[in-house]
Amino acid sequence: MKRFKTFAAFAFALVCLGTTGLKAEAASASAEAYVADYAEILSDDTKNYVMSVSMSLGDACDTEIAIYTLNTLNGHSSEEFAADVFEVWAMSSDNSDKGILIIMATEDENYLIVPGANAGDLLPADAIKDITDAHLIKNAKNGDFDLAATETTAEIAKYVADKKGVTVDTSGNYVSAPNEQTEANASEGISTKEFVIRMAAASVFLIASLIIIFTRQQPRGGSYTDFKRRPKGPKKK
Repeated sequence: MKRFKTFAAFAFALVCLGTTGLKAEAASASAEAYVADYAEILSDDTKNYVMSVSMSLGDACDTEIAIYTLNTLNGHSSEEFAADVFEVWAMSSDNSDKGILIIMATEDENYLIVPGANAGDLLPADAIKDITDAHLIKNAKNGDFDLAATETTAEIAKYVADKKGVTVDTSGNYVSAPNEQTEANASEGISTKEFVIRMAAASVFLIASLIIIFTRQQPRGGSYTDFKRRPKGPKKK
């Protein structure tokens, strides 16, 4: 465990050294940051649409929408599964559980909307039922998962935006504006040549450090910890 922690620290140092001061460019978010399509039922257009609407809602009121699709919950309750997903994903910029999760388990025919711990006031139970019945379940049971995902996302976004008194773009063409920090980083950019030199130096440092770490005599014994398996989800940028 100690060796792993040391390796992780050096790897993190490598990333920091190589990217500090790197000229920032307008980077487009990945749809995988908002959609984990493990059932492989959603088109790229649908994923991009969900990303666009969620970004718009997040910028307007710090509440994001995410979708997790899978074949089956394997007997676990939807509440237990949702809790695991929320624990892994940070679905608001301040990690306050204000996100809203759409779960689509196709083989179980289990389709539901789950608000985060602090999003219940934004999307109460009666609104969840109405949107779930009219858009999520109806379209999913007709085999149109893309329509289920897009309509449900749009309806949630519009309801929350109205509740918060803000405007949300549900056209699917929303582009998040760069924040002040991104612009500041861009003004402190470095050249490609300097970046390559930094990366090379950091790589040499990391390799030398790992050689020292892994050639030390290690005490015998120990065990491998089998951590609880959690649902894999998209990582925020």
